[in-house]
Amino acid sequence: MSYIIEKLNDSISSVAYHTMDNMESVTVGVLVKTGSRYENDNKAGISHFLEHLVFRGTKDFTANQIVKSIEGVGGTINAFTSQEYTCYFIKIRKEFLDLAFKVLSNMVLYPILSLEDVNRERKIIIEEIKMYLDIPMRNIYDLLNSILWKNHSLGKLISGTIDSVNSISRDDIQHYKDISHTSSNLVVTACGAVSRS
Repeated sequence: MSYIIEKLNDSISSVAYHTMDNMESVTVGVLVKTGSRYENDNKAGISHFLEHLVFRGTKDFTANQIVKSIEGVGGTINAFTSQEYTCYFIKIRKEFLDLAFKVLSNMVLYPILSLEDVNRERKIIIEEIKMYLDIPMRNIYDLLNSILWKNHSLGKLISGTIDSVNSISRDDIQHYKDISHTSSNLVVTACGAVSRS
């Protein structure tokens, strides 16, 4: 875990880990306090948008390298956004723990966020929104949340709306990343074949 802690100048809000001596693998994650409840209505979906974009490439890894570096050694990598946080995570054999943290820290701290990738990902997200609207079993939970949390930030759609996603610019995303993906806003987690050192 030393790589990501070093990159964040030892000022991480929290580090949580659990050692499981019988495990040969480890699951590591970075949780960022970003999600739909913290977004302005006109930029609804920006946390989810950013989650998509970090997989498009970073300072040290191309999009292809992000996936191949983890999946090429038998690991899995994924992310999700909720109302209150975004989670980036990797499950991998213990001997590749440093690699996992290097990839995660690059994704969280140094995504490229190119205009081309923003425009490409915008189309993908809009198609996702349309798809969810066509799946009653998925859409019902969004409708329930909007009723239960009427006029409250927890009732917002995590993905945003087509209008809000269309209104989000590359500069909006860069600014949002700069103010949200900071050391005081992160929790680093690890569980399995891991120790604090």
